[in-house]
Amino acid sequence: KRLKHFNFVHGTALKMYIKEKEEDPEYPLRFLKLTQEHGVFNNRKLTKGIWVNSEDYIGKFLDCFPKYPKSNVVFSRIGVNQNIFSPKGTKVADLDKHLRDADKGKLASIKQVVTFVGKFADWKRLDAVLYAAQKYEADFPELATMIVGSGPPEAIEQYEGLAKKLDLKRTFFLGPKGQDVLAELFSASEVGMFPSYKE
Repeated sequence: KRLKHFNFVHGTALKMYIKEKEEDPEYPLRFLKLTQEHGVFNNRKLTKGIWVNSEDYIGKFLDCFPKYPKSNVVFSRIGVNQNIFSPKGTKVADLDKHLRDADKGKLASIKQVVTFVGKFADWKRLDAVLYAAQKYEADFPELATMIVGSGPPEAIEQYEGLAKKLDLKRTFFLGPKGQDVLAELFSASEVGMFPSYKE
């Protein structure tokens, strides 16, 4: 018997296919061409089903791979591993170990944190988080913002530059982190901010 292959098409991968299809100069034709040449999404022969984590991704996927039967592309909500993502008893002071060296010790007066996790890309709307931080830093001196994630060097420069321009004093860029660290951060956070456009 042949193993049936199902494919989860993540938003980042889908964006790459779209940008390659649009011939965006920052996305040279690589992965879209490869999947087309190998017929990965031409029919159900190689891929029995597709699932995506946003309803509008169904149409976007089919725009890139019009031969694939729509009836086998489904939307499924993202799940959470509750063995990892559960209350850990983490305190704000415990987060100091995850800060950059230049920021260590700056949590002494912090009692609450807000956490953003995501790729540094426009559709994740990190800029909205930073503008919000400018507002609440002015009113809540014991509140800090943790920014987890990364992106291309120019995106890192863009968002860290915006934080400096907004004169954010209690907004900390942690870089990419694994699930165990994310679980600690979420456990210590008052709020998680995820202002993506459609995810």
